[in-house]
Amino acid sequence: MPTPSAQAVAEALAHAPSVHNTRPWRLAGDGRVFELRVDARRRLTATDPDDRELRISCGAALLNVSLALAVGGRRSLVGLLPDPTSPGLVATLRPAEHMAPTPEETALHAAIPLRRSHRLPFADRPVSGSHRMLLRRAAETEGVWLHAVHEPAERRRLRALLTTAHRRQWADPGFRAEWERWTGRPDGEPYGVRADAGGAPPQHNDVWMVRDFTHGTPPADGAPAAGHDPEPLLLVIGTSTDLPTAHLRAGMALQRVLLTATALGLATSVISAPTEVRETRAALARMYGPGVHAQVLVRVGHAARPEPGPDAGTPDRPWRGPALARTGPDADRP
Repeated sequence: MPTPSAQAVAEALAHAPSVHNTRPWRLAGDGRVFELRVDARRRLTATDPDDRELRISCGAALLNVSLALAVGGRRSLVGLLPDPTSPGLVATLRPAEHMAPTPEETALHAAIPLRRSHRLPFADRPVSGSHRMLLRRAAETEGVWLHAVHEPAERRRLRALLTTAHRRQWADPGFRAEWERWTGRPDGEPYGVRADAGGAPPQHNDVWMVRDFTHGTPPADGAPAAGHDPEPLLLVIGTSTDLPTAHLRAGMALQRVLLTATALGLATSVISAPTEVRETRAALARMYGPGVHAQVLVRVGHAARPEPGPDAGTPDRPWRGPALARTGPDADRP
């Protein structure tokens, strides 16, 4: 039975998604326990003053580490916020019994270096019902609620909240300063969103992409893909409470959903603004009622053309996604 190496764990951690690709975590371990801690140097005090998105980012990183341990042949016992006297300690992972990874763990782990934020238009091709079922199951595995938005009235309300949140943020000098610092980074930078991974500007995209990660630089071909989908699948991930542990679970669920989508041959990107602004988060809570706290929105579809590269700055690579789709009924063929 293989055992996970420190390098394998570190590589999985490096590919975890995070707000503005800040990677606000540190991982230490002695072989008996891994500790995931907050790296306070990468906090976004204007964008994320309550550290909610920081915890979601750490939850995504936590899932990657768990998958790296699993494919190395070790189950892991995870403790969330285990020490109230050490607020920077996000989680502990204790490698437990030796056990072969499941086919799903193997597929999701293989998707880790392939997942990237897709900021280009999607092809005009719907996400199948079987794939939507697998995405919902991925979130529910982490004890989190996932809702696919279908009703036109609900989409209009979410679109209005997105517009409001974007305007609030863009009017805040602190937010704009953080945006300038962490986006449009030069090629080779390990942190932040690279300029060549900025996708397409809003006028070349669908209605859900209101942020311009390109810093005004148009895409190489200067036009949206032909036959793009103006209304891609929109998913809302929510939790039953709004406690810090719920934020971590939302991050774990988010990453499981993103990796599941990648393994199915789907492309994804996170829509953050409506849940970052307190006013619009409160409106979301009123939309979905008591006991549901919307934590993140995800845009899902089929890529019309490949992205230039993942946020993490790793080289382009051909699609080699595992056939997770074949684990579900009536799965689409690649």
